[in-house]
Amino acid sequence: MPDPRLLSSETAYSGRLFTVSLDTIEMESGVIAHRETIRHVANLDRATMIDVMSSSYRGLRTRERERMATLDSMNVTLSRDVLVFELRGSGSRGDAKKAERAE
Repeated sequence: MPDPRLLSSETAYSGRLFTVSLDTIEMESGVIAHRETIRHVANLDRATMIDVMSSSYRGLRTRERERMATLDSMNVTLSRDVLVFELRGSGSRGDAKKAERAE
């Protein structure tokens, strides 16, 4: 599945501990969605890096384990994406809310 196409991006918050960006993206199907990304840069020691790598979907492979053994610490960017989808068309939750407000 190809990456969504980025239509626009803005930094909603930038602080000492983390940054939040708000993106508007177009999915492969043509659906426009909103994505919120939270990024945090952390200095991790070797044991913590091994824990993080072990919990990744690829796991900690032998090659990476050998490279980790040579590092004392590393600045690592941790991020999470949140996709927000909106229902469109009749019968959607948004239409019901609009009807309630109109009354």
